[in-house]
Amino acid sequence: METLEPEPQGGEGTYCVASPAADIKEGILYCRSVGGKKIMLTRYKGVCVAYDNRCTHAGGPLCAGKIVEGSVECPWHGARYDLADGKAVKLPAQMDMRAYAVRERNGNIEVRI
Repeated sequence: METLEPEPQGGEGTYCVASPAADIKEGILYCRSVGGKKIMLTRYKGVCVAYDNRCTHAGGPLCAGKIVEGSVECPWHGARYDLADGKAVKLPAQMDMRAYAVRERNGNIEVRI
């Protein structure tokens, strides 16, 4: 399985188990608590990705949103972020989502916090 490792923000960090790999399905948004942080997980084009679960516009819970045309849409005001890289793609979002490095190891999804 290919691993997507977006550039982590805030230092090297430690990988923590977020979920069994088999539980994270393509096209479904999941909310997990990893290392004390609320993380949104999903599979995008077969690769697991992880971002902060808070919309950068008003703090809405992204895992309660939906996937639209390769982006996650916040349920509160419709801001959208590209699932490939976390970039803000639709207003009112103006700042990108914080991305976390992800790997699949020993049957688990691990996120670097």
